[in-house]
Amino acid sequence: ASTDNPFGNATTGSLSVTASSSQKIYVADHQKYYIGKNDATVEFWIKTSTPTQDQYFSGQFNDRNLNAAVDSNANVQVFYDDSASGKSFSYTDLTLTANTWHHYALVIESGYIYAYLDGKKSRLRTEVVDYIKASSSEYAIGQIGNITSTWTNGLISNFRFVNGKA
Repeated sequence: ASTDNPFGNATTGSLSVTASSSQKIYVADHQKYYIGKNDATVEFWIKTSTPTQDQYFSGQFNDRNLNAAVDSNANVQVFYDDSASGKSFSYTDLTLTANTWHHYALVIESGYIYAYLDGKKSRLRTEVVDYIKASSSEYAIGQIGNITSTWTNGLISNFRFVNGKA
């Protein structure tokens, strides 16, 4: 397992965030968030009462690295900026259900972004063109960066970001 963790020793824990709450975790920008051409993993447990509401669960704003989200159809979604442009991709075969704990993971491996929900790997994947851009914004859990319009409405637990092989 990688020890390249920008959160230091605080690798697990719980966070409760709601639409009316300001309970987010912010971490200053750090070199360890610069994925570039590396493999990387973002994983956590999520429980939301509104999976059909667009929500960001974690990431950076502006040159987005590997932002975890859900789309308005309750599908696992990723936002990322590579050398070509800003992109988003929905994994339509992975759907969150309301008021249920789900294990959510996004994995970059050999130039592709794969998604997992409750241990099931999506049959879909999206290709990263060249590299993932670096962002200078803070990393947030419970929303992306300092953008407050698409926060998490629910609970996040045991969050982990790994730059490299998990």
